[in-house]
Amino acid sequence: MKNIVLTGKLPDWVSAKDVILEMLRRHGVKGGVGKIVEYYGPGLKSLTAMDRHVIANMGAVLGATTTVFPSDAAVRKFLKLQEREDVWQELAADRDAAYDLHDEINLSGLEPMIAKPSSPGNVVPVSEVAGREIYQSYIGSSANPGFRDFAIAALIVAGRQVVDRVSLDINPTSRQILENLVHLGYLEKLIHAGARIHQPGCNGCIAKSFARIHWQNLINFGMLPLTFKTPGDWENIDQEDLLKIDDIRNIIQKGQTLTVVNETKKREYDVAHELSRRQVEMVLQGSLITVIRKKSG
Repeated sequence: MKNIVLTGKLPDWVSAKDVILEMLRRHGVKGGVGKIVEYYGPGLKSLTAMDRHVIANMGAVLGATTTVFPSDAAVRKFLKLQEREDVWQELAADRDAAYDLHDEINLSGLEPMIAKPSSPGNVVPVSEVAGREIYQSYIGSSANPGFRDFAIAALIVAGRQVVDRVSLDINPTSRQILENLVHLGYLEKLIHAGARIHQPGCNGCIAKSFARIHWQNLINFGMLPLTFKTPGDWENIDQEDLLKIDDIRNIIQKGQTLTVVNETKKREYDVAHELSRRQVEMVLQGSLITVIRKKSG
């Protein structure tokens, strides 16, 4: 059990996302493995229930077993707005609760953070990469779920046009959020700026890194997780490069090393997998469900 004491208050332009990114900066994508992470302290007063959702959701990126917060007035307020106040119950740790590990975050000292490729643990202040070119901006899904996230983006792009080389993707967290965006005019601002609107829900998760949905889950869905033998090779690959792996079905059954050919740049990269025979079968069949279905007749 690991407790995180939160003090201070989030500055302007700093959000709950920066809290969990700070945790990732400190501890990396394996820092929470085998641990339950609990947040508490006076800093909680400035975090809404949706803010806490952001932090708890991305606890999975830390590798944490789960993330918990007290059920306090902020949670009660959220449930009241959802007309569910009757189910609220105050919950907090025992006064004499003991913890295995301790950490503290002063919210007042945080600044906007960003995770660079190719890991959500590769976190730096936004100021370090300001002005760098991007190819996609993805807002919403489970990691940026609050109405505030969409509204701020809509106000930033209002009356402007997204350049054609950048994909601005909007993934409303729920139908309720989508309806609110429509009713208050924010969705119109996003659409006029050239944003692509996706269906409500957790659309982006399946495309996140190994650390986000875990290596095994990729295999469960029939996706082959490969890692570069030379980590820096990924920097030599650009958007729209044509990559090819010959005879992939046979190779993954006979060995662990494959060669990726970049036909655009005429370069080759060595990659590897660490799949067991059963996992190889899952990838070849397309998913774990398919394997089970065939074996059950």
